[in-house]
Amino acid sequence: MVSDSPLLVVQGLSKHRITSRSLPPSRAAERSSSSSSLSIPSLRTQQVTSIDKGKPAPSSNGLHPATGDPPGLQLTTSDDNEADAEEEAQEGTATQVDRVTKSTGSLTPAHHSVITLSDEENTPADYLWYDVHFTLNPRDTIVIQGPSGVGKTTLLRAIAQLTDCDSGTVLLRQQSPKEMGIPIWRSRVMYVPQYPAIFPGSPLDFFFKVKQFSAHTSKDYWDDPVDIANRWGLDEDLWCSEWRTLSGGQAQRAALAIAIATRPDVLLLDEPTSALDPQSTRLVEDTLRDYTCLWITHDPQQAERVATKYLDLRLDGSCEFREAKSPSNHGPTMRTG
Repeated sequence: MVSDSPLLVVQGLSKHRITSRSLPPSRAAERSSSSSSLSIPSLRTQQVTSIDKGKPAPSSNGLHPATGDPPGLQLTTSDDNEADAEEEAQEGTATQVDRVTKSTGSLTPAHHSVITLSDEENTPADYLWYDVHFTLNPRDTIVIQGPSGVGKTTLLRAIAQLTDCDSGTVLLRQQSPKEMGIPIWRSRVMYVPQYPAIFPGSPLDFFFKVKQFSAHTSKDYWDDPVDIANRWGLDEDLWCSEWRTLSGGQAQRAALAIAIATRPDVLLLDEPTSALDPQSTRLVEDTLRDYTCLWITHDPQQAERVATKYLDLRLDGSCEFREAKSPSNHGPTMRTG
């Protein structure tokens, strides 16, 4: 039986269509001082240099400038940043997207997770999303749906503390990101982008680097990403190949397997099977039944297969949270082989 006890709670998380990032520094400071205090700390990650077409961003020692940790899994490619910029343009934010290339983010398995979102009294018209509220229970999958430009990816990035919001609190086991520490938070609430960055070295090299993160060194047990991806048909030899030589589907499976192997509490999945064939997609879906996920998909058939609940985002800033018709999808599954 799955516990109904919430682990991840999001309250009052709202994002304005024009955020403080688009204001001059003096206006941004004025707005910050006059607005109600935020329970969510600033989600803006220190700007470094964007990764250009898979080339690693230059740095003096290859470590995160703020923490000294090696690059995190939540690196983004320039294509990923361009996609974010396009989405924000569609959302009407007219803001400059931060070019984040290094973070101490990490991954967590979903056996203990719940999420709830809500907002203080405000008018939805000026918000990208407003008064979002829901609860994510252990081993649930909430599928986030909505038209292009509605802010689906932005919502995932906000929960992962990778982009800023205007109000709200996010709690994991009654702790805020500030109390927990952002690196630890990102190791337990893990964002997996649709297009993984092309890291230097091989996927196996990167996995060993992730294990060195300060947010992960206290972990006593890790899953084997090679074994995880082997269930999805990824050849073991590819783990020693350069990232740049992998196809889109191979890189997507390797990155997702590394994320799962770090044993996160919640997986934030942005089109995680978009580059996979139908057979591999079904295998990945079967594995993810054992995890707690927020999952963006534009495939309605996939949504029906994986969702226990839905969060529908609308262009007017409103949203609807509803149960799936078959919430038992995430019951125990029979595995073969």
